[in-house]
Amino acid sequence: MEHAVSSDLLSLLTALCGDLAMGRKADADRLFAMTREGTGPETVVRLAEAFGMMLVRVEAREFQSSQLIQQLQSKNAELEALHRVLVERNEDLQKTVDGMYAPGSGLVGQSEVMRESITLIMIKVLRSCR
Repeated sequence: MEHAVSSDLLSLLTALCGDLAMGRKADADRLFAMTREGTGPETVVRLAEAFGMMLVRVEAREFQSSQLIQQLQSKNAELEALHRVLVERNEDLQKTVDGMYAPGSGLVGQSEVMRESITLIMIKVLRSCR
């Protein structure tokens, strides 16, 4: 009789572990029920405990992975929003700079240093033309 019980427990354990290995949801309650003392031979109980711990670790990693994915998606959304703001501000800044240096804007030649530099350049050009 013990051999039949042991065989049934091993068949059940094999089926549960097969589900785990294939990524299917295993009946964790049945697996953990097999870990109770007196359920079957010590070897089968220890094997069920080992697979139970493996199941717990796999589920913990899956949970942690899903949490990390959610955090990454949230940070990605924040970065995309900030990128849009930067692009908009850069476009505004480029328009401002383009307007400042456009012909007739009055910026070029307005400072004393710039006027002196332009005058010196013009003198050099005129002298070289003679």
